[in-house]
Amino acid sequence: VFRAESRYHDGRAGRVVDGLDRDETTTGADALTLLLAGSIHGFLWSKVFRRDRLAAPLFPHLASQSDVVGVARALAASRVVRFIPDVLYTYVRRPRSLTRVSAPDFGNLLAARDLVLEAAFRVEGVTIDRATVDHFAAWFYCSAVLTTVVRQRVPEPERSLALAEAGAVARTLDAGLVRSRSLVHAAVVTALRASPRSAAALTRAAYALLDSGRAAAGRGRGAAFAVTAVRVASDGVTIRRRAIGGGR
Repeated sequence: VFRAESRYHDGRAGRVVDGLDRDETTTGADALTLLLAGSIHGFLWSKVFRRDRLAAPLFPHLASQSDVVGVARALAASRVVRFIPDVLYTYVRRPRSLTRVSAPDFGNLLAARDLVLEAAFRVEGVTIDRATVDHFAAWFYCSAVLTTVVRQRVPEPERSLALAEAGAVARTLDAGLVRSRSLVHAAVVTALRASPRSAAALTRAAYALLDSGRAAAGRGRGAAFAVTAVRVASDGVTIRRRAIGGGR
């Protein structure tokens, strides 16, 4: 497993999206635990597999999200996994790419969540407690639905259906346990449980702040901002931000 960078098609700097920042050799069970925690991701293009690890059927018949299931199954079947800290792959985000223009299938996200957890439950040495399951559902499904709905501007009625399903899933999760792993994803769960539409509005506002901060930082005229905390209450949503870069 090596590191990969996501960059924009217009030359704007991107960010590292997968892998670890250290050279490390670990077990397949430990690597699968990192996948469940979101410390590594299910992208195929940042992984190299031994051929014999690919002998068994790994990838389900899903139009999307089959890669993360295959990676989870491959890790579950591996005795040793090597992490290389070098960035060896660049993923270029293009607005008209197939990934960007295809209609998202949110049902595939739910199916992939279940299949990844199924692979993990079968591995000795992987701790699958309620906190692990709920945190995985929070970041892999709930946060992904919100991001996709907002960033890809999913139209109605698919938008409302996806948000309603995400809200239903969020209500099955223990926000306190999710908070023990991630404050951000706990905020997502809390917002979805309160009101899926408000959660989408919160996500849109957070991305607007992030995008404007990045644009200002790129021009060198202002500070970039990172959202550090959110507060969801009956009277609305509060977003706290902090500067992460200065201007001229």
